[in-house]
Amino acid sequence: MAGIGDVRDGITVQGLALASKQYASEGGSIGEVLSNVKAVVPAPVLDELILALPRLMGDVIELTGMDDEHCVKVEGVVSIYVGVGVTAGVFLGWVDTTGYRMIGVQGSVAAVFALSVTLECGVHEDGRSVRVVLYGPKVGVDLMLHLDRPLQQATSTSEGPPAAAED
Repeated sequence: MAGIGDVRDGITVQGLALASKQYASEGGSIGEVLSNVKAVVPAPVLDELILALPRLMGDVIELTGMDDEHCVKVEGVVSIYVGVGVTAGVFLGWVDTTGYRMIGVQGSVAAVFALSVTLECGVHEDGRSVRVVLYGPKVGVDLMLHLDRPLQQATSTSEGPPAAAED
């Protein structure tokens, strides 16, 4: 695969050859989703994701203002992959094709250096879910955290900046 991605989904460029397997799961928490996948496919790289969960959730809460106590369901897709190529991308917070305001970065140089990182996080335009995308070498996860009430930050960012006061 080579080319430039849909700019509504961020500014990305990629050239890569990839073989991957995806595992979808859902549960009441991110840990439950990853544990469900691990029960199906015993992959040591999933242990690294599970160990990174506390820091990951801290970053998500800080970026979005989400309170994890209001998360009622988590849907996730875990990808285990191998490949060669180069990717680069930036996600600047505009609404993407699935309705999320994603911010983050993507970059990889596979095969020679085995370096890969994708970190994206965003709130859905209705404020009722948060999406987190995290990819490292050989494994990645795309999560949607559904909330029992809208985030206040989601409504304030969609209104734009406050109007300037008139003299």
